[in-house]
Amino acid sequence: MAHGDKRSVTFEFSPRAGEAPSPWPEGKWTSRIRHIEAGSFDEEARRNFASYWTLINPDVLELPDVLGEFKRMDRSFSAFHRELREAIVAADPELCSFVSVSQVYDLRHERVINEPEYFFSAVKQTKDSLDVENSETKTISFHDGSTIPGFMPKSRVHRSALKGAMLWRDQKSREVLCTSEFKALAEAAGCVGMAFYQVGISEA
Repeated sequence: MAHGDKRSVTFEFSPRAGEAPSPWPEGKWTSRIRHIEAGSFDEEARRNFASYWTLINPDVLELPDVLGEFKRMDRSFSAFHRELREAIVAADPELCSFVSVSQVYDLRHERVINEPEYFFSAVKQTKDSLDVENSETKTISFHDGSTIPGFMPKSRVHRSALKGAMLWRDQKSREVLCTSEFKALAEAAGCVGMAFYQVGISEA
């Protein structure tokens, strides 16, 4: 499983640098479910990203390679530094959809990040990979009464469901998972700001 670690920096959006975060313009493109199910950002999303400032509030001056994190609950997305993006694209251009982060403002240090080399990322592939029958899972409930299974330390995924994928979102749990190959790729790129948690494999 891939998540932001304690060094990751979360972000919000505003139409102007230094101002409080603002809601997105009205429109269904902002639906987290929409872009995750599609696995890519549409043209309307790309235009809005370009017109908004990305606001960060980091404890450190030197930013990590990953901003934000892959979350299950609000189905958010992250941003990768250029070097990590290039490593991912070189390994498999079908892993993620990327959009350039055009404007970044550091609220804590009151500075504009000149020429930010980050890219918003959406995981393209969804796999029905969680082995519910042979896994330890927890039930996660939502306000509308719906539930999904959540990963636990003894959760397992079906190897046969992966079909060569290195990075994917699980269909049942909505978690982002990756193989050891993707972990090695990220570490070889010097990635700081992404944490990994091991899950089991079912050979069936």
